[in-house]
Amino acid sequence: GQTMPPILRKLGRWRHAGLPVWGPWACAALSLLLLRLGPQLLALPALPALPTQALWLLLSALAAAWCLPWCLLRGLKLQAQLGGHSVAGQPATLQLLLHNRAPWPALLLKLQLRWRWAGRESEVLIPVSMLGPGQRMDLGATQVFDCRGDYELLQVQVGCAFPLGLMEVKRLLARQLGHHLV
Repeated sequence: GQTMPPILRKLGRWRHAGLPVWGPWACAALSLLLLRLGPQLLALPALPALPTQALWLLLSALAAAWCLPWCLLRGLKLQAQLGGHSVAGQPATLQLLLHNRAPWPALLLKLQLRWRWAGRESEVLIPVSMLGPGQRMDLGATQVFDCRGDYELLQVQVGCAFPLGLMEVKRLLARQLGHHLV
């Protein structure tokens, strides 16, 4: 068979993440246009050049802080299998696989698992520094249940505040995933 050029493989991964194939080209063209025309758009006659450039850099950083978290979360998918039993105080035997389908890494993630046990709800926060393109991470091995009982996983939510921490974006990955007996 024929091998696909690297640029087409990357575009295929982009499409697999649920994004249009023209997306990378549109982002690159918009970035170049803003870099070229942005300073002229903000160049007011009454302002000196240095404050105008500083204002342009500040606006660019704010736009990146607003857009990047949405892009980083877009390619994440959760696969869950909760059936079975585990022993109290030992790592759980459940599978919660977080998969990054995007062609870029997902950085500075915060996963929130909401469990219900004995009529009470509790949250577990799992920080993930980086999940590379195409990588999977098993979150089930990180769960340890101290008490016996029936645990119900109500929802899994992921948050991202990359790059500046100015805005945290949250995305619901799954809801009402099932029960796990301890």
